Amino acid sequence: AEFATNVIVIQQNLSQFLARPQRLSSSNIADAAEAAIKKATDYAAFSPKIESSVLKLESALVEWQTPVAVRVLSDGETEIGIRGVGLIGKTSERIIELRPGTYQFEGKRKGYRSVLIDVLVEKSGAAVNEVTVICNERS
Repeated sequence: AEFATNVIVIQQNLSQFLARPQRLSSSNIADAAEAAIKKATDYAAFSPKIESSVLKLESALVEWQTPVAVRVLSDGETEIGIRGVGLIGKTSERIIELRPGTYQFEGKRKGYRSVLIDVLVEKSGAAVNEVTVICNERS
């Protein structure tokens, strides 16, 4: 009975990660998913459903943890940063790597109104990720 209970709990745990795979781009969620996979591995031999879920979750982890190229375009005058990530600086075009997820790009320029742009970075294989950050409204 304990074995059956464990199988059910492990399957539910794996299903929670698979229900919202986009959360796997966050490091702490990815770590929790890896721990769940480790725990499930012993049971995978006895449950085809757990084995299938483990394989799906491993593949989703790779997909959501793999950085993708993002083209950042600007006017060469705007100071660009990404909240919680870091500074890009002034550029007219630069390719950076980010994990899939939502980011806030911030543009600042003396004498101009700052801009905030929310960007959803799609996982690889999707369209090219591109963002234009330009401060062009005088303050």
